[in-house]
Order: sequence, then C-alpha cells, then structure tokens
Amino acid sequence: MFLSLRALSEAIAASVFHWLYVSPDINNLVSELLTRLEDKLMSSSAIATLVKIMESLPETVQDIVVEHLREYIRKYKITVAVNSEGKLEIPPEIESQLKSGDRYTVTITEDSMVFQKVKAGFDWEELRRRIDSLPPDPNPMTIEEICEIVREVRREKQSERES
Repeated sequence: MFLSLRALSEAIAASVFHWLYVSPDINNLVSELLTRLEDKLMSSSAIATLVKIMESLPETVQDIVVEHLREYIRKYKITVAVNSEGKLEIPPEIESQLKSGDRYTVTITEDSMVFQKVKAGFDWEELRRRIDSLPPDPNPMTIEEICEIVREVRREKQSERES
C-alpha cells in the first residue's frame, strides 16, 4: 500500500483536530490517525502541509505520531520473493486481496515495480471479442428496417415531449 503525503497530512490534520477539540486523549489521536491513513493514497504535494501540522504539535506528540507512522509503514512493507521459475511468490496477506478477473498495470523502473489496479470501465476489446464469438444472426435486419425503428423511436420521443 502506498500512502500519499497529501492523504497523510489530511489524516494527521483531521486526527489532530479531533484530538485537540473532541477528545484530548493521545491514544484516540493515534487511533484516529491510523484509521484515516488506511483509506488514503500517496502524493508528494502535501509535504509542506505535513511539516506544518507536525511542527504545530507538542514535541512529545510529534514523537508518538512519528513512531506510530513508522509502525504503520513497516506493517505494509512486505517482501515478495521470486521463485526458481522466475515467478513472484505472493504472500497470503496480499493474495487474499486479489479477485479473479482484476487487472493491474505494472510500472517498472530500474529498481522497482508498482502494481496498480485498473479501474473497471468499458472495455472495447472485450466487447469486440464477445461479438466475434457469437454465431451469425440467422435473420439480420436490413438498413431500411433499422432506419424505420429509429424513426419510430424518434416519433415516440417527440410525442412524449409535446404532451
């Protein structure tokens, strides 16, 4: 899991606000912070905001927040081994999050690989494959029949708008 600094700063800000104004209990602050972090993504544009938020906290609170963030980050830093066949051995905690049919784009750099889930959307290639796999229509419509259906629908829509 990658966290954006913007998401991180938003979570810290919300948690600090909660701690200062709702429940002045440091355990609640940390719990709130970690809860908010679990749902966020990473972006480097919020570094300054994060620094300002941390600087506004008492030093003892800063230390506690930093330590809990370290634990949180360690929790999600998982090592994946390559087996003798050159395939990744996916740990169960990651494998349990994978669903059949999900697709991922993989960005590869010199020293890293990032897997990002492809959001569901319309897949033109899948539609083309499905259409191509269908048997031929035994009663295909002519262009004239299609045009007549379109005209009928247009007339119906026009009469609905007029009434």
